[in-house]
Amino acid sequence: MEFQKLIEKRRSIRAYAAPAAKEDIEAILTMAQQAPSWKNCQSARCYAVVSPDKLAEVREKCLPSF
Repeated sequence: MEFQKLIEKRRSIRAYAAPAAKEDIEAILTMAQQAPSWKNCQSARCYAVVSPDKLAEVREKCLPSF
């Protein structure tokens, strides 16, 4: 698929049918760790919240309210 067509067909998903499996999350984070960073500064931090209770707490305390 050409890049232009990929961009035109993309969409944002705010609600998912089911939570991601732990193995999938670990694979995604492993791949993210391998991505290059500017000047190899390795400043990226990734957090995965899998507990619904903890997710509610993170939303309440860490995310801005609009």
